[in-house]
Amino acid sequence: MVIQLVTSNDERKERKDQLYYSSDFLNKIALPVSDGILFLTTDDIICFEADGMYTKVHSKSKGVILISKPLKHFDSLMKNKPLFFRPHRSFLINLNHIKQFIKKDGAYIIMENELTVSISKEKREKFLELIY
Repeated sequence: MVIQLVTSNDERKERKDQLYYSSDFLNKIALPVSDGILFLTTDDIICFEADGMYTKVHSKSKGVILISKPLKHFDSLMKNKPLFFRPHRSFLINLNHIKQFIKKDGAYIIMENELTVSISKEKREKFLELIY
């Protein structure tokens, strides 16, 4: 009976992982919110912003959504999405939603929602390769 429960938990985790990975096919991401799960298309997501052990998801349709998962969780989910880039330890951005790149003052990005995102010196060259 105990072995069956462990197998059942393993099956649940595997099923959950399949849901996340099938989201690649569906082009959606599941966000755990207080009243359930919110599904957003990856194109709707402007960026993810670290906020301690939480993440602010900036979206075109829903505004800012606070999720009780750290940014590294979303970084690993979006690894297979080439349009997402981590320019700084606090942000993961959708390259489709960049409004402007500013070279002065240490270089930064202005997103479509007017959010300003810093680019670390280590990531600047890779970012420029991606956008040119």
